[in-house]
Amino acid sequence: MSYANKQRRWPFWRRVSLRWRLALALLALLTVILTALGGVILVTQQQALLRGQAGAMRAQAGVATRSVPGGGLLLRGQPPLGPAAGAGAPPTQHGATPTTLAAQANALVRRLASPNLRATVLSPAGMTLAASDSVPIVLPPTVTITSAQLHAALTSSSAAASYLLISANGQRQLVVISPLVEAGSQTVIAALALNTPTAPLDATLATLRLVLIIGVAGALVLAALLVIPVVTVALRPLTAMEQASREIARGALSLRLEAPPSQDEVGRLARAFNEMVAQLDDLIRRQQQFVADASHELRTPLTALRGGLEMLLIGADQGDAEAARRLVRGMYAESLRMQRLVDDLLTLTHIDNQRVALRPSPIALADLLAEVADEAERIARGQRITTNVTPPTLRLVADADHLKQALLNLVSNAIKFTPPSGEVMISAHEGAAHETVALTVRDTGVGIPPELTPHVFDRFVRGEVARARHGRREGSGLGLAIVKGLVEAQGGAVAIESAVGVGTAATITLPASPQSEPSPAATQA
Repeated sequence: MSYANKQRRWPFWRRVSLRWRLALALLALLTVILTALGGVILVTQQQALLRGQAGAMRAQAGVATRSVPGGGLLLRGQPPLGPAAGAGAPPTQHGATPTTLAAQANALVRRLASPNLRATVLSPAGMTLAASDSVPIVLPPTVTITSAQLHAALTSSSAAASYLLISANGQRQLVVISPLVEAGSQTVIAALALNTPTAPLDATLATLRLVLIIGVAGALVLAALLVIPVVTVALRPLTAMEQASREIARGALSLRLEAPPSQDEVGRLARAFNEMVAQLDDLIRRQQQFVADASHELRTPLTALRGGLEMLLIGADQGDAEAARRLVRGMYAESLRMQRLVDDLLTLTHIDNQRVALRPSPIALADLLAEVADEAERIARGQRITTNVTPPTLRLVADADHLKQALLNLVSNAIKFTPPSGEVMISAHEGAAHETVALTVRDTGVGIPPELTPHVFDRFVRGEVARARHGRREGSGLGLAIVKGLVEAQGGAVAIESAVGVGTAATITLPASPQSEPSPAATQA
């Protein structure tokens, strides 16, 4: 049965707090254990008392048989007194007459009879040969022994006292049946049945039962007094988590739990909770910053569009067709800028949601870099674009469209910050041990200040210093973030190295394709 089904079957259990549920479960388990242990102790003690009483009764019977005149009857397994024991006794049916057996049986039961013990001598067939009824004292009630019980006692190979519990006149009787043999022989000629009330043993067991009940109850009360505080202390971090969760839900994302020093489940849960809140805080901050930056980026082209439209509406062009075209061209450029921004935001959304559709295929890197260089020529402002693939036959299995988009973003970024007399180089080569392929876009531009280099892949981060030098404000600051997302989606990595006034190198590293042809040097090796 699932936990949910149990919750539906026992709805009251859902209203009980976790602390009380754990405490009740522990107390219930402890009750079962202590009750079972008490039952085992009680049963074991009862068996020990009954075996001890049965052994005492057999020992008493052994003493009585030795004191019977003639010494012709002994308990089976009982050694005779000596060679002369039983001498002069007339033989029974195995060497002695029935009259002598009956006389010795009567003498034996008279010696054993007491207010707490009844003795009866039975023949192997179950007939009563002698009983304690002739003794003028109050005896325990007579018990009825079945032929099966008598046969089992006479044929048992154990010399130890075995016992039966038989109810007679509403009283439980302990019955011990011992085989009788002739002196000097192991042939069973009769059976001695002794029975005594178990009332004294029952009283002892009742006292023991009362002690166990009181002990178990006291242990449970003590356990309850200890379990509830212990469970409360153990669940204190969970209570703190509940309170912290409520505060976090109200916006207190800087709140953290004081994780306990223990390495148990609660401690690990508290530390995991802090890590989750830290990641949530970072994610929300990034989202807030992202929304603020996106709003700021959209505000500029929208403001330009509104200004152009207002000028057209108020007739600022004064009928000048060329002035009107300039306004329309400016508005068109701003609309294209907004379109690029929206496309970049959509691409980043797919990357964040891990919904980048990859279509890997073998790529000839020489052809891919040539296509990238052709498109770079169209946007270049005099910069020289060069390519280099080592070896020329180098191939890679990757998503061609996404890889091309990442390279174009890097090349476009390089062209923006490289003077017209500069150069942009696009190269590809095998990595160490031929396990990776590196694609590098290097320029001779203004470079990136060291304090900005660690943040170039963050969203809406632009090299403001470099742009100020050129007097331009181009791009949205999302290009490198898109490059990083597209490359990592294919199992690769991207890194930036830059020096102010020297240039910048952006390197994409991807796993080598199984179809990549080794370089000539590797072939010769």
